[in-house]
Amino acid sequence: MKSIKAKRTVQKMRKYDPPTSSRKGKLRMDFNENTSGCSPKVIEALREINMEDLSSYPEYSEIRKKLADYLNVDFSEIVLTNGADEAINVVMQTYLDKGDEIVMPTPTFVMFEVVASIIGAKVKQVLYNDDLSFPAEEVIKNIDENTKAVILVNPNNPTGTAIRNDDLIKIVEKASSNGVNAAVIIDEAYYQFYGKSAKNLIRRYGNIVILQTFSKAFGLAGLRIGCIISNKDCISEISKVLSPYSVNAAAVTAVKAALDDIDYVDRYILEVKQNREWLRKELGNMGIKTFPSDTNFIVADFGSICDLVSEELKQKGILVRKRTEYPKLKNCIRITIGTKKQCLQLVNEIKSIIKKAPTRSLVLPKVLLFDMDGVLADVSRSYRKAIKMTSEYFTGQEIKDKNIQEIKQEGGFNNDWVLTKELIKRKGKEVEFNKVKTKFQELYLGKNYDGLILNEKLVLSKNILKKLTGQYILGIVTGRPRDEAEFFLKNSGIKDLFSTAICKEDVGEKEKPDPLGLVIAMERIGMKEGVGSIRDAYYFGDAIDDMKTAVKAGLIPIGVIPPGIDSNDGKVLKTILINNGAKCVLEDINNIQEVLR
Repeated sequence: MKSIKAKRTVQKMRKYDPPTSSRKGKLRMDFNENTSGCSPKVIEALREINMEDLSSYPEYSEIRKKLADYLNVDFSEIVLTNGADEAINVVMQTYLDKGDEIVMPTPTFVMFEVVASIIGAKVKQVLYNDDLSFPAEEVIKNIDENTKAVILVNPNNPTGTAIRNDDLIKIVEKASSNGVNAAVIIDEAYYQFYGKSAKNLIRRYGNIVILQTFSKAFGLAGLRIGCIISNKDCISEISKVLSPYSVNAAAVTAVKAALDDIDYVDRYILEVKQNREWLRKELGNMGIKTFPSDTNFIVADFGSICDLVSEELKQKGILVRKRTEYPKLKNCIRITIGTKKQCLQLVNEIKSIIKKAPTRSLVLPKVLLFDMDGVLADVSRSYRKAIKMTSEYFTGQEIKDKNIQEIKQEGGFNNDWVLTKELIKRKGKEVEFNKVKTKFQELYLGKNYDGLILNEKLVLSKNILKKLTGQYILGIVTGRPRDEAEFFLKNSGIKDLFSTAICKEDVGEKEKPDPLGLVIAMERIGMKEGVGSIRDAYYFGDAIDDMKTAVKAGLIPIGVIPPGIDSNDGKVLKTILINNGAKCVLEDINNIQEVLR
C-alpha cells in the first residue's frame, strides 16, 4: 500500500514528541504542571455533570463573562480555546501566510516553531542573552517591513525570563511603526506567577494578541482550556478561524468552579514563589548554578553531571526535563517547583546522587577563556596586514612584519589602531588618530565586510572546540569591537560554542592589561558567588598584556605563539610571555589538551 504524502512543509518539519505515558504516580517536576492539583471545588463541580451536559454542545456565554471579570477585560475581548496549543495555532493561522517572516527570541516554547513550519512561515531567531535575560535591543533591531509577527513568551519557557514592560512597549510600537504591520503574539502561560500582563495595552495598541491558559496555576492541564485576549476587532477575526465547539463541557464546568476559588490559586502561587527561592538557595549551596525565574520552574546548570542527575532522578520516580538541546542551555535541567515536601525530596535525592557520583563528575567544569586575535583567529593576513598597509600609506616607507612584532612584544599596544599610530610615529610621521583609524578600518572591513577581514581563518580546530564544550565552559575576552568579533565567529561556525564573548564595548576605556574584561566574563558564566572556583579558569593569549590581564584577574595565563611568526621571533615571544606570568606557552593552540591534563 502506498500512503498519500503530507504537504511539503509538514514533511520537512521536526516533530514535537513529548512523553504522553508512564508519568502518573511519579513526582512530576518536568512539565510545569500544578503538582498540588486543582481546587477541590473543581472536583466537586465535575461530579455534578449530568447526562444533558455531556449530550449537548457546550455553551460559552456564562464562562466568558466570568472569565472577562477575572481578567478585567470586556466580554468582546476574549475567546476560549482548547488549551494554549489551539490558541497558538489559531492566532498564527489568522495572521500568517506561507513565506511570511516571524521574529522569535529563542530558546522558547517549541509549538510556535511547529505551527510556523506547518504554515510555511520563515522564523528569524534571536538568541537570548548568555545570562538568559531578554535580548530586547536585538529583537527590536530585527523587526522590519518584512516582519509579519513577533512571538514573545512572557515569562519565557524554558528560560523563566520575563520581559520588562518598557521593552515590551518598544517592541509593540516598532511592530506597528511606519512600513511595519506585524502582530505581537504574547504567550502569558505563566502570567499568574509573574503577576504582570499586557492585557491593559490591548485598547492602546491594535496589534497585540495575548494567550493564556488554565494548565499551570489553576491545575487543569488535563482538561485543555485556555483563552485569547485582544481588542474586539482582532477577536472577531480570530473567531472566524476558531472551531465553534473546541472547548468541551467538562472544561467549562471546571473553569467556572476554579474561578470561584481564586484564594486556593493565590495560596498555591505564593507557595511556589517561596519554594522556588528556597530550591535555588539549596542548589546554590551544592555548587549548582541556577538562573532567575518568574515562573513555577527554574533552570539549573548541572555541568558534567547533567545526564547522571536526570537519569538517577528518573529511577527514583522524580521526573525533570533536560533542556540541553536548546541553545544557551547546555548541561541544563528545567525543574518544576512543587510543594515544600516535594522540593525537599528532590534536594535530598540530588545530594545523594552527587555523593555517589564518580570523583571526576563532582568537579564543576573548568573555564577556558580565549583572546581572539592570534589565538582563535589567524590575523597575519588581516589585522597585521592592515597595520602594515596603513603605516606604509602614511609614511611611504616599507614596514616589515618584524617591526610590528617588536612593538607588540613591548606590551601596552593591545589596540591595533594605537599600535599603528605608534609605528607611524616611529617612522618619523605624526598623523591624527582618527585618520589612522579610518584608513585602517577602510582596509580591514572594506565597504561591506569584504576587506582584509575575509582573510581570517580559524586557528583552533572546530572539532577540538566542540570536544572542549563537553568538558569545559568556553568564553572569549577580546579587544575587538563586537561586530567584528561576531562576524568572525559566525563566519567560522563557532559562535554557539561559547558561553559568553566580552568585546571592546563591554569594557569601555578599560583595555588590557586592565582585568575588567575577564572579571565580567567570569561573572556572566556564574563564577562569582561560590559557583565553581576561580583557580579552575584559564586565559589563552598571545601577548604580554594578555598574560598581565590573567595574572591580575587571578586566572591561569597560558601563552600562545600566533600564526605567521618566524621561529626566532617565536622563541623571543615565548620567553617574554613566561617572564610575564604564562604558566606555559603553546606553539600550536591545537595542542591545548597538553595544558589541560
